[in-house]
Amino acid sequence: KKSKFGYTSSLIKTLCVFKCIKFDALFNGQDKSYYSFIACVANGNVFGGGIPICPTASPFDGKLDFIAVDFKLESTFTIIIKVDINIIAS
Repeated sequence: KKSKFGYTSSLIKTLCVFKCIKFDALFNGQDKSYYSFIACVANGNVFGGGIPICPTASPFDGKLDFIAVDFKLESTFTIIIKVDINIIAS
């Protein structure tokens, strides 16, 4: 069984080596550019071992939620994380 610690430690290891990806997303008639290390469309608010990836998502509202997380390492001690959450209308 996977644990929250296992997923979290894997995420931290990945952050050290992963390169962000530039992509465009079109939702609700809006086109937006992202430079993210993770993006997903969800109808639930947790992944894996209970990691809250999209806190506003609900499987009961008839909508999908989109989340993109931008990560920028400014220096050894400065990390900038920007989260963009959008609700996709049904």
